Amino acid sequence: MQVALDDSHLTTHSVLVKSADHINATHHIPMAFSSHENPSPAPLRRPSQGPPTEQGQDHMMTHTESSFDPHEWYHHFQNCRRYFLDHSQHSSCLQAVAAYVNILLPYQRHPNPISSYSSNPSTTPHLASNTPSTASPRLNESQGESVSLVPYIRRLVVTGFDTQTMLQTFFGDDWVKGIGQIHESERRNYLFASKSGSWLEVKASYEPSPNETIPYMMPIRNPMENEIRAAEEKWSEWLAMQDWMVGPRAPPSEAMRSHLEMDSME
Repeated sequence: MQVALDDSHLTTHSVLVKSADHINATHHIPMAFSSHENPSPAPLRRPSQGPPTEQGQDHMMTHTESSFDPHEWYHHFQNCRRYFLDHSQHSSCLQAVAAYVNILLPYQRHPNPISSYSSNPSTTPHLASNTPSTASPRLNESQGESVSLVPYIRRLVVTGFDTQTMLQTFFGDDWVKGIGQIHESERRNYLFASKSGSWLEVKASYEPSPNETIPYMMPIRNPMENEIRAAEEKWSEWLAMQDWMVGPRAPPSEAMRSHLEMDSME
């Protein structure tokens, strides 16, 4: 089942992007938590299937599980989460995009809105008192820790808004090191989802609540050949899992097959 975007939808999309260009140029928020100079504001562009000029391909398919350091990654991830909660969710540009793709921002999620990373439930009136608190120590932790960035990354991927500019607008200068691998995985998951079910099933799997339905879905934006090959290999591993072809029964990987072919040629 295929659903095409009609002219009215594309027209609305163009109007939104033009408005976002103006907002981004006149109300640019400084990119916090960066070790380098703040970049000049870049105009937001309508998602397209054209040449991958904004996809940030430098981060794609460059990390392996063996080289991944969770401690180093977590620092960058926290920077992204702080930037999203303290800065970007309050910008007119991001609010317009979130409204267009129909996803609530943390400060809009009632009855428990989160307007900043440091929001602390212990500062609410019913907890504030002159007597020592007997509440759990976890109440003193930042509410920002409970906010997941994955739903927002998934929504950007499925609507074709996962450009380098948009990811930087959402998550700040540290987005490549902080959420780059999550973005890569969610692009692959989107490919897998499209292969696993119907359009309606895929759409439903990307809708966290009845009030946050997806207005439209686009084919994955600007896929590169190496990204498709890597997804194919991971998909083959999943098919092998379904057939219990794991462990000693696992088929050789593409790299191993290439190595065996070279040995046989010698």
